Amino acid sequence: TARSHLLTSFDSDRWEERISYTSEINLKQHYIWKTSIDIQA
Repeated sequence: TARSHLLTSFDSDRWEERISYTSEINLKQHYIWKTSIDIQA
């Protein structure tokens, strides 16, 4: 039905948002981790 299709597209949008948000956090954590390694070295 149209309603379920709407729900699916909404879910996939949220899912993509979540993925990009998560990878952004991972990138920041990796950068912080690498920076702290450089400081210690």
